[in-house]
Amino acid sequence: MNETLLYFSRHNVWANRYLLEFCAKLDPAVLDRATPGTYGTVRSTLQHIVSGEQWYIGLLSGERIGAPVDENVPRPFAELVDIVTRTGERAVALAMTDDAERRLVVDGKPWPAGVIYSQFVHHGNEHRGQVKSILGANGIEPPGVSAWGYALDDAARSEAGG
Repeated sequence: MNETLLYFSRHNVWANRYLLEFCAKLDPAVLDRATPGTYGTVRSTLQHIVSGEQWYIGLLSGERIGAPVDENVPRPFAELVDIVTRTGERAVALAMTDDAERRLVVDGKPWPAGVIYSQFVHHGNEHRGQVKSILGANGIEPPGVSAWGYALDDAARSEAGG
């Protein structure tokens, strides 16, 4: 995998952590809000992102990272951040050496590993957007978790020597 493609995976890790850390600071009542057309509440959607990443890593490597996350059983944000960081970092490491054409069976159908990696990133993007919609619909300015935000944050870390 080349460095350009690594940005997709690294952005995904950063955006998940950034959004979880932002939401951890919100009033708990906000976490139970939903907006029509989205997955569910803020909390259930965030937990769905994390459980989805656990599932994708399981498909790609056979590993389970962290205790299984049930979208309907609230988990401490620190645990969710830890799991999503480790699943994201594992996805980056796997993608660096994996064969994109390696076949994986999902629901009885063979898929190229590259499709699973693409879905891993797409899944996070889609549901982060839904959380941002819920927050915005409730008058809360959501954090910027775009690739631009990642690049700016990455540049700030580099300038600070970190």
